[in-house]
Amino acid sequence: MKLSTKLILFFSGIGLVFLATALYIGHVSTVNILEKQIRKELENYTFHTMDKIDRMFYEKYLDIKTIARDPVIASRSSTAGQITERIKTYQTADPSYASISFYTLDRVRLADTAGKKIGQQHPFTSYWMQLKDDTDVILDISASNSLSEYVIHFVTYVKDKDNASFGIIVSRIALNVLYDMLKELSAVQNTEIKTEIDLVDEKGLVLYSNYNTKGILTETSPDWSFVRPLLDSSKRIGSKRHRHSDVAEEEILAFSRENGYRDYKGNNWTLVISVPVKKAFAPVIQLRDRMVMLSIVFGVVGLTFIFIFARRMTKPLEILSHAFTEIGKGNLDVRVNIQSKDEIGQMSELFNKMVVDLKDYNEKLLTYGIDMQKNNAELKSKARLLEMRDLESRLFGRMSELFQACNDVEEASVVITNTVSQLFSNDRGGLYIYNSSRNLLESISVWGSPPPQELVITQNQCWGLRRGHAHVMSDAIKDLSCQHVRESGVPYICTPIMAKGESIGMLHLLLDSLIGMTEDQHWIKEKEELALRVAESCGLAIINLKLQESLRNMSMRDPLTGLFNRRYMKETLELEWQRSLRKFTPIGIIMIDIDHFKQFNDTFGHDGGDKLLCELGMFLVKQIRGGDIACRYGGEEFTIIMPEASVEVTTQRALQIVDAVKHMHVMYKQQSLGIITLSIGVAVLPVHGTDTETVLQSADNALYRAKREGRDRVCVAEDAGGQSIYEEVL
Repeated sequence: MKLSTKLILFFSGIGLVFLATALYIGHVSTVNILEKQIRKELENYTFHTMDKIDRMFYEKYLDIKTIARDPVIASRSSTAGQITERIKTYQTADPSYASISFYTLDRVRLADTAGKKIGQQHPFTSYWMQLKDDTDVILDISASNSLSEYVIHFVTYVKDKDNASFGIIVSRIALNVLYDMLKELSAVQNTEIKTEIDLVDEKGLVLYSNYNTKGILTETSPDWSFVRPLLDSSKRIGSKRHRHSDVAEEEILAFSRENGYRDYKGNNWTLVISVPVKKAFAPVIQLRDRMVMLSIVFGVVGLTFIFIFARRMTKPLEILSHAFTEIGKGNLDVRVNIQSKDEIGQMSELFNKMVVDLKDYNEKLLTYGIDMQKNNAELKSKARLLEMRDLESRLFGRMSELFQACNDVEEASVVITNTVSQLFSNDRGGLYIYNSSRNLLESISVWGSPPPQELVITQNQCWGLRRGHAHVMSDAIKDLSCQHVRESGVPYICTPIMAKGESIGMLHLLLDSLIGMTEDQHWIKEKEELALRVAESCGLAIINLKLQESLRNMSMRDPLTGLFNRRYMKETLELEWQRSLRKFTPIGIIMIDIDHFKQFNDTFGHDGGDKLLCELGMFLVKQIRGGDIACRYGGEEFTIIMPEASVEVTTQRALQIVDAVKHMHVMYKQQSLGIITLSIGVAVLPVHGTDTETVLQSADNALYRAKREGRDRVCVAEDAGGQSIYEEVL
C-alpha cells in the first residue's frame, strides 16, 4: 500500500473517528438525559398513585374498625336482625361497599347486607386462615362466593365491653373501585406512547392490568422478574431499563411499593409502569439521523482536501522508497538527489552517507556470521535442556496441585498416569502399591503400549524393593534383572515409593526411548533422577490420601455396628431429598427400635446388648436394596432411607423386616438371646412432611405409636395433609 494511500486512510480515519465519537457522545448524553426525565416522571406517577390507593385503604381500615366498635354490633345481646339493619346503614352511607357480613367465631354467617347464605358456615380458606387473637385488620383480595366476583375483603374481630372477641365483621369492596383509580393513571399518560400498567401483590400476582385483563389474579406480571431484585435490595421506588427474553424491543419500567398511610401499614403491593424505549426516544433518534447526514457531507469535503495534501507530501518519499529498494537488491552505488530544506531533504543527505557506511559494515558482518553459527548450535542445546526442565517443573507443580484435590488413591492414580506419561513420553511403565496384607504389590495404573505384563508382583521379585533404593538395568549382561520384568533388551528403572520411612509401593519404568543408547550414562542418570522425584511426590500424596480415606470412614461410620452414623444419615437424606425434587420421586423412611432392649442389657449385660446391635446391623444390610441406606440413629434405634420408594413399597419392606427378624438367632457366650421383635415407624417424603426434619419426626412419632399399640408391629405416619411439595413446584 502506498504511503499516500496510508495518509489518506489515516487522516480519514481520524476524521471519521472524531465525527463518530462526537455523534456517539452527543446521542448517548441526550438519551441519558431523556431517560432520566422519563424515569423521574414515571416514578412520580407510581408514587402518587400508590399514595392515593393507601389513603383509600386507610379510610376503609378506619371504617371497619368503626363498624366493629358500633354499640349495636359490639353488643352480645343484639339480634341478627338488629345487626343486619345496623350494617346496612354503613353500606348506605358508603356505596363503595358491595356487602358487609357478621360471622360468629365458628365462621357461621349471622347477618349480611346482601342477605345471602345466612346461617351457613364459611369454608376455612383465604383470610380465615390469617385470623389470630391479636389480629387487628386483615386486607385480602379473593373471590367472594356470595357475590360471585373478586372483591377486597376487610376483616376484623368484634369485641364486647370486656374486650373479648365474640364475632367477626367482614366488609367487601368491588375490585372495580381499585381499577377506576388506576385507570386515572392511564389517562394522564401520553396517548401516542403505549403505557403498560400492572398492580401486583408481594408475590408478583397481577391485581390490575390495562393490557392483560385475563391475567388478573391468575398470572404473575411479566415485569416481576425485573422488579423483585430491586425490591429485595430494600428499594421502595425506582426504575430500570430492561428487555424481555421473548421481545426484541427494550422497555423502561418504574415501580413503587406501598408505604402505608398513618396506622395502615399497607399490603406490600407494587405498582409497575413500563413504556417502550423506541417510542420514548423517537425525538432523539430523529436528531441522530439528521446529524449523521450532516456528518457525511463534511466527510466528503474533508476527504478531498486530505487527498490533495497527501499527494504533495508523498512525492519525495517515493524517491527515497525506490532508493531503499535498490539497496535491498544489493546495489550500494545508488544515490538520491532531493533539493529541499525540510526534514525530507535532510533524510536524503543522511541516506547517501548511510550507503557509504554500509559498504564498510558489510565486510565486517561476513566475519561475524561465521562466529554466530557456532554459538547458535550451543544455545539450541542449552535451550532444549531448559525447556525440558521447565516442562518438568510445570508438570510437577500441576501434579501436586491435583493431588490436593483428589479424594482417594484411585483418583490420584489417574493424575500420576497423566503426569508420568508426559514426563516419560516415549516410555512405558506402571505404579504398584502394597495391598492391605503387604504380601503383594498390585498395579493401580499402567501406561504405554504395550503396558507392563505383570500387574501383581511380590517384593522378592524386584531388586529395587529388596534393596530399598532405585534399581537401574541398562545392560542385560552386567546388571541384575528383576523377575517381574518379561521384556528383554529394554532398559528399565524400579524406584521404591517411600513415605515416612516406609515403602508403600514401586514405580516401574521401561525406557524404550533409550534402546540402543545404553552406553550414554548421562541420559540414564537423568531418567533415574526424574524417577526419584516422581516417586517422592507420589509417596507423600498416596499416604496422605489413605489417611484422609481412613478419617472419612471414621467420621461417617458407627464404630459398633459398622452402619452409617446419624450425622451421615442426615446429610445423605438432605442430598436424596434434593435429587427427589428434580426427579419428582418420594423417599421412604423406616425408623426401627428393638423391643425391650433394656431387658437384654439387664439379662446379658452391655456386651450382650452390643452383640445384638451388631447382629441386627448386619441383618438390616441384608434386608435392604442396593441403593438403600441403613444407619444407626442412636442407642437401639436404626433408620433406613429408601430413595424412590412409595408409602406402599416402604411399608411392605418394613413388614418383611418385622417378620424376618423373628427368625434371627443371636448367640452370646454360647447362649441364645431369644426371639427379637421390632417396633417400626414408616414415613415418606413428601407425603408426611415437606422437609427432612419433619418427616423424621413423623417416622419417630409412628415408631412410638407402634410401641404404644403393643410393639412387634409397623405403624405408618399420619398424613400431614395439605399440598405436597411437588404440586407447589408444578
